[in-house]
Amino acid sequence: MSYYDDGRDGEEGGRAYGAGGYGGGSRAYGGRGGYRPRYDRGYDDGGRGGYGGRNDRGYGGRGRHEDFSYEAMTPAQDDPNFIPNWTTRVDDFDQMDLPPALLQGVYSYGFRAPSEIQAIAIGAIRDPSNRHVIAQAQSGTGKTGAFSIGVLSKIDVSQKTTQALVLAPTRELATQIFNVFKEIGSRIPGLDIAIFIGGAQRVVDAQARAASHPHICICTPGRALDLIVSGHLRVQNFKMAVLDEADQMLSDNFIEQVNDIMEYFPEDVQILLFSATISQSIFHIMNTFMNDPFRILIKKEQLTLEGIKQFYVDVQETSNKFDCLLDIYGSVSIQKAIIFANSKNAVDYISEQLQQHGFGVAPIHAGLDQLERDRIMRDFRTGTARVLISTDLLARGIDVQQVTLVINFELPKKLEQYIHRIGRSGRYGRKGVAINICDHEDMNVIEMLKNHYMTTINELPSDIERVVNEANAQWDEK
Repeated sequence: MSYYDDGRDGEEGGRAYGAGGYGGGSRAYGGRGGYRPRYDRGYDDGGRGGYGGRNDRGYGGRGRHEDFSYEAMTPAQDDPNFIPNWTTRVDDFDQMDLPPALLQGVYSYGFRAPSEIQAIAIGAIRDPSNRHVIAQAQSGTGKTGAFSIGVLSKIDVSQKTTQALVLAPTRELATQIFNVFKEIGSRIPGLDIAIFIGGAQRVVDAQARAASHPHICICTPGRALDLIVSGHLRVQNFKMAVLDEADQMLSDNFIEQVNDIMEYFPEDVQILLFSATISQSIFHIMNTFMNDPFRILIKKEQLTLEGIKQFYVDVQETSNKFDCLLDIYGSVSIQKAIIFANSKNAVDYISEQLQQHGFGVAPIHAGLDQLERDRIMRDFRTGTARVLISTDLLARGIDVQQVTLVINFELPKKLEQYIHRIGRSGRYGRKGVAINICDHEDMNVIEMLKNHYMTTINELPSDIERVVNEANAQWDEK
């Protein structure tokens, strides 16, 4: 059995689309006057027939909320066993006793002073006790930099052995992590870093590269397991293993693969878990892997990003959502934005409809081959494409500068996914805007989100253009 092609990519099936009827009507929202659908289209619940567009194309499948799982994601710090036990911080890279070549790479990468998570976590990783580390910090705060610097500081380049494995749930995130490691480690002579993901990378090429014993390997779980089982990726000299987006890595999607991978680890390997959210149930799973780890946590009310202004639009009926999206498009100047939906079919439909209305957008989901996904992400990073329509493939960890607007066309299936989605804007303390387009059922979820994260989600104001322009302006000033 080959595990290398991690086709899941974190996506889940969502609302279904089929030949359905148009549910017109009007709704006033955000003080902007009466909201009236302007185009004759249908958008209905999957269980009642689905979504029939102008081209009479239909998408069938499960009903709307049939498999939505808004179960409580109990914050780790509500568990008395999950009390932070590492709070030592160093607020100056020069005082961290990093190897000189690494320190040069840190500054050349653009870091000037450690972020909150970096100031605390790097010391925990480098502690002589070699204890495992669980680090929870919100999106856009420098988690990748924290574990990259920590891992790089412990690599012995004089030994041509694989000493660290970094696991990420998606190919895009693995690629981003690889690039961070390469740039921060660029001043270290002889350092060898490799990436192993599915898609365009041939198995035979991956096997040959792994057999060359790179110091650090960044992998998706399936490819890592395949290389370990086949004997091409040697684990006996592993010092460290990193699980980024730990809540997803230890979920039902990947837990079997992660368990199998860890069975091969040496007993003294240091395990580092990083994520924006860590649920209570995940904590108990982690107990099977780790003995008395350092715990670095933030409180639930600190999880939502202070720089992101969150809004909702109550359109009442699902059939009004697309018209609302068009209305938003016509009201604001979009610099870079991501629009989230819950399924590949929904992403394709929204993209096609927006393109028919003359808007330049690019869809991205796990149904596209890796070369196409890489091209789309490259275009988005360079500004060739300014708006992505995405499933939750891009909700975790992907760091694209200048994203100022996130629109949830469909609310995520799980509460913890919400913060990952809106965290694509407002990176590193900058301003961002999140707009949730809601039908009557979604409004119940908005209340759950507000209570769960102790955050404010206001009705969309009439001056939304000003709010978005303020977020755009911070990049214009650069």
